[in-house]
Amino acid sequence: DDYLMEIKSQIAGAQIPDSDVLAHVVGSKNQLRLKSVEAKGLDGQLTGKGELDWQEDLIWDLSLKGSRLNPGVKWSDWPGEIAFNTLTKGRYKQGKYYASLSVNKIKGDLQGHPIKGVVNIDLDGEAIDIRELNVSSGSVSVVSKGRIADQWNLDLKTNVDDIGQFEAGAKGKLTLSGKVFGKRATPHIQFLVNAHSIVFDDSAIEKIEAKVDLDLSDQQQSTVSMILHELNIKQEKIDTVQLLAEGYLSEHAISLYSVAEDGNAAFSLKGKLANSNWFGKLEKANIQHSPMGRWQIMEAADIHIQEGAIKLSKLCWIQDVSKLCGEIDWTKETGAHSQITINQLPMSFFPVLFTNDNNDLQMSGVVNGE
Repeated sequence: DDYLMEIKSQIAGAQIPDSDVLAHVVGSKNQLRLKSVEAKGLDGQLTGKGELDWQEDLIWDLSLKGSRLNPGVKWSDWPGEIAFNTLTKGRYKQGKYYASLSVNKIKGDLQGHPIKGVVNIDLDGEAIDIRELNVSSGSVSVVSKGRIADQWNLDLKTNVDDIGQFEAGAKGKLTLSGKVFGKRATPHIQFLVNAHSIVFDDSAIEKIEAKVDLDLSDQQQSTVSMILHELNIKQEKIDTVQLLAEGYLSEHAISLYSVAEDGNAAFSLKGKLANSNWFGKLEKANIQHSPMGRWQIMEAADIHIQEGAIKLSKLCWIQDVSKLCGEIDWTKETGAHSQITINQLPMSFFPVLFTNDNNDLQMSGVVNGE
């Protein structure tokens, strides 16, 4: 038998905004037609209509329109006022969804920034087709298209014209473009990052160039490279810093170089990733600094990094007869435990660490201790 109902209710939940709902429904034992629905919440409203059928599989065809919605009412970090139109139709069959979702005419403001965009996605069982995703908020834009199934085939591009939108007081521009392809569980990830005129507090980087080619299946060699140009870290100027990692996840090499007006540094490591643990060995390390002279490590040191823990075995830096050794064992629960040994360290080393504004600190002699 057919029925006609008017439904009035209030809904709320941990992740559901408090809303007053009014719906007019016409239905039978096998289907339901939603003549109209109105939900008032988030200082705005959501209206819609559609049909549901469950005679065999669950089938739906719904349209919704949101207006003047303020997410900040429920989620305080996301204040704004947004509007959108949504169309969705599909079928739920044998535990899988086959559906389309279109969110169009997204507009308004979010966190004080204008927002606009469009999203068109299809679900085909366990596959997701992103036919179109183009969303922007303030200085940030995200564009993506592709398919996520047994195999990835996804393109992504992000532009940030002002990173100060994420961090108060920060400045700079950033672009990221890349793709993900290959097996769903262990895809191949490739992307490029370029950033310019980055400023955080009292530190600045003129330019950042990064390239990532990472094969999570470990069937091909991976490469991660990054170059930082013209750094000014708390008034310490560095011309360039270059990082290069090459090899397989199971066996790779990492090198790090820096060049500055008053010196340079070079580090060389070998490592492997196994069961979410990184095991490495610092094989070479040299630092040349005009006030401190040339320091190098006496022998290789082991490094073990896992979730919530870092351990560095005994590492000794030497310069002529001077020796500075230390080891570190840090865990999230207990903090850091370290042991440092100093042998014949010249006092002239310390003004570099404790330089005052007038640069008039002078020391002489040697230091020994543990």
